[in-house]
Amino acid sequence: MKSKEELIKLFQSVGCKDPDGWATSEAEEDIPQLSRFLVLKMMLAGVLEEGSGAKMAEEWRNGSLSSDLTHYARGDAAAKRLLDAGVDPNDLVDIVRAEQISLVCHIAYGLGNYAFSEEFDDFAWTLLDPQGREIGGLEESVNEMCAELCSDPSHHHF
Repeated sequence: MKSKEELIKLFQSVGCKDPDGWATSEAEEDIPQLSRFLVLKMMLAGVLEEGSGAKMAEEWRNGSLSSDLTHYARGDAAAKRLLDAGVDPNDLVDIVRAEQISLVCHIAYGLGNYAFSEEFDDFAWTLLDPQGREIGGLEESVNEMCAELCSDPSHHHF
């Protein structure tokens, strides 16, 4: 197990805004907070940057998002129609960002405490870190990290 000081440095190196808080929890409670943070950061990395409307408009108009993945073609086509109708590209980005963040929250809550139905009460997802510790509590941290994402539009640091 890493020392609190080592953990703080690791959290800082991945852009955590509260490295001391996360590191203290891992060091004192043996909760794999670094793994939790990294899983959520990875999930949130795909969220579009706020204000990237001009860049995204070009990609939507050129169909470059669907060039490799045909299931994106409908989204490209719909975005192109909306742009052609005069919708502000940043408004489209805001809609997409909101849905992306909602999906990340849904996945985090699903991994944390989702019950399919009474027949599957004993069924649960489990993520393990490299040391075999369960990475739980994603639902406890996802809202905070999403709020930070929305307050830091570049989303390069959490």
